Amino acid sequence: MFIHPSFMLFLVFLLFSVILTISSNSWLFGWMGLEMNLLSFIPIILKKLNKYSTEVAIKYFLIQAISSVYLLFFFLFMKTFLIITIMLALMLKMAAAPFHQWLPSMADGLSWPSLFILLILQKVNPLILLSFLMKPSELMLVLQVFIVSSALIGSVGGLTHSSLRKILAFSSISHMSWLLASFLISNWAWFNYFLIYSFILMSLILSLHNTETFTVNDLLMKNKMFISLLISVSIMSIGGLPPFSGFVPKFIVIQSLLYDNFFFILFFLLLGTFISLFFYARMFLAVLLLKNSYNMQNFSYSYNLNLIFLNSSALFFPSIFIIFL
Repeated sequence: MFIHPSFMLFLVFLLFSVILTISSNSWLFGWMGLEMNLLSFIPIILKKLNKYSTEVAIKYFLIQAISSVYLLFFFLFMKTFLIITIMLALMLKMAAAPFHQWLPSMADGLSWPSLFILLILQKVNPLILLSFLMKPSELMLVLQVFIVSSALIGSVGGLTHSSLRKILAFSSISHMSWLLASFLISNWAWFNYFLIYSFILMSLILSLHNTETFTVNDLLMKNKMFISLLISVSIMSIGGLPPFSGFVPKFIVIQSLLYDNFFFILFFLLLGTFISLFFYARMFLAVLLLKNSYNMQNFSYSYNLNLIFLNSSALFFPSIFIIFL
């Protein structure tokens, strides 16, 4: 498939904004990285025009612009209450519950590659800036509120939807609770969780994009043995079931939270994970177990060995790190 040069240009600027934020030594340069990230992603949204793309682009621009205005205004005043305000603005950028409503409403208007960028690359800059704020102890109570609400809302919200893009959006909110909980441990913990989650999500979205699957019914209609097995394993891995790689970062977080006596937080994290397994189970059971007349129709797709190796690497190779715990 031909990739337009403008898409590559905006993607390069998107990656450069991440590098700018990571290497910045002041809040002003961090804010510049956020703005460059915003202005690079909007043309990527509009690359595939449909009846939702303009609405999605405007909605994303308004949400990110409002949070950026708050950040720019409060960067000059680094007192405790104002640091909490900066933290709230970053949570809005990352769609952490209860500031999550804009993310599921955007999901159906995005293509699979754009959704992957939104769920992964667009969260790197706010996560980096949030890691700079974790020193004041007053922020820990606010952080725990976001952890509990993201765990519950992200798990319950996905139960009522059949659109895979909305399900992955709520799944991202649920995983955000684990990411925020890993901030209570160390910078290495959240980076490790985010990296493995990114690989698994890339594996799942790549499979869904190549088979043009958008709903749970599409999973059933396009049931082919190997690709169905690969999608099912990706879903079970992103749900955190052992022995797949999605279990490894959760095991690290659970172990550290138990060691530091964060039992209250851990209870809600595990409760949210158990609830979210219901809609994960609905997805992979539809792929593996259910059959209908559509399975007898011819359905062809191109899936080369490089993509298969990439998916397998994302699903199984990170689990090797369990031996280093």
